[in-house]
Amino acid sequence: MSPFLRIGFTRFEMDPGLEYHEEVLNPYCAVHMKEPVDTEKGPAYKQRKPTMYPPWSTTFDAHIHPGRVMHVMVKDRTAELRSEATLALEALATRCVKESGKLEFWLDLAPQGRENLFFVMEYLNGGDLMFHIQSCHNFDLPRSKFYAAEIICGLQFLHSKGVVYRDLKLDNVLLDSEGHIKIADFGMCKENMSEDARTATFCGTPDYIAPEILLGQKYNSSVDWWSFGVLLYEMLIGQSPFHGQDEEALFQSIRTDNPSYPPWLPKDAKDILVKLFVREPEKRLGIKGNVRQHIFFSGTDWDAMELRQVEPPFRPTVKSASDCSNFDTEFLNEKPRLSCADRALINSVDQTMFRNFSMVNPGMVRVKAS
Repeated sequence: MSPFLRIGFTRFEMDPGLEYHEEVLNPYCAVHMKEPVDTEKGPAYKQRKPTMYPPWSTTFDAHIHPGRVMHVMVKDRTAELRSEATLALEALATRCVKESGKLEFWLDLAPQGRENLFFVMEYLNGGDLMFHIQSCHNFDLPRSKFYAAEIICGLQFLHSKGVVYRDLKLDNVLLDSEGHIKIADFGMCKENMSEDARTATFCGTPDYIAPEILLGQKYNSSVDWWSFGVLLYEMLIGQSPFHGQDEEALFQSIRTDNPSYPPWLPKDAKDILVKLFVREPEKRLGIKGNVRQHIFFSGTDWDAMELRQVEPPFRPTVKSASDCSNFDTEFLNEKPRLSCADRALINSVDQTMFRNFSMVNPGMVRVKAS
């Protein structure tokens, strides 16, 4: 009797609140065992046995023959292909032996079907600056200066590519496991903003909105440097520079008030904030003059900063790559839910525009072999 693998498929459990999508997907597996054959066009694989449809959480035996492969197809209830993989049984058996007789791996479900398209991003397990500043009120000078310098590198890169960010805030600056920052959430970006281009869209987070936006004026990357000033003020001092009991009062404060500066704030820190809070956009630091050259950043090695070669002053506590302890429980307790789109709208969308999307969402089906 030839050696064999005992294979089982386990279905990934979806959120119980997704009845609609459960009905739409209702995935099942089709397994094709194929043997190598020689044809006029060269080597190929031919299926000689009927297709198997193993139920979830059951097992079947696959005999290991030289060159034999198992072609697994995951389909939804409409028989539309959702994912597929071809596995060489001999290689699978070898890996099983190395893993003490058991092996588990995942088939990937493509992140776009006819109902949903997912934007898959890098997971940064270090948390965001808002989370960390809440535990210490404000950051010390070296830490604030380090974050500010890395943010400047990011902002100037975006501006050099004609992108105005428009939503810089503590919540949108994330830390990786080493303590370096990454700017996230580009939903409010404005592209194709050359040096002379202007836009007038009213957008942003209230505490960080520049006065020219509130006044309905056309603006450019100047709004990012105002927001940068607000963020730097918050990191150094531990509170917002502008205040109001409601949004209208807050906007009035942004348009007219001068922030207060505590006496313990270093002179160069106060000076850079004052220059970032200039209400005339063309005179604001970042538009007039290079913010890197301000005395506040004296001694900064900008080349090393851009290459992430400067040691971060703070390293977040991270237990594993999937650790989520640096995020507020409010977000962790939220259940992911897929949106339900109008069927008529979905059917009118040309699906070929998503054909070359390369990312996949691991997790729909697990394959176990032993």
